[in-house]
Amino acid sequence: MVGFTIKSVSEDGTFYLVKNWRKNKKMWIGSSLIKQEHLYKSEKLARNALEKLLNLMNEYAKDTFTVVYFNADAVYDLTPLTAVNHGDDWKPDYKVFQKS
Repeated sequence: MVGFTIKSVSEDGTFYLVKNWRKNKKMWIGSSLIKQEHLYKSEKLARNALEKLLNLMNEYAKDTFTVVYFNADAVYDLTPLTAVNHGDDWKPDYKVFQKS
């Protein structure tokens, strides 16, 4: 199993963004449930998917996000992210940036 996804940490726990979340009707899963088909081929694709999700469900925007890389041996935290709304409450326009 090799690929990228987004780790979300909130008061509810730690979860990972699922690839094709619209089609699968499942957005976040625990690490023990991750399979190859849940992972993105690149960090950029994972970040784009997070932006799309936040624009539809902005209640997740307060979570802490990190790009993670899964391989056969371990999970590596790569890039801490921050979500910024360039729109408003009625029409959000979230962009995800690397946290400085």
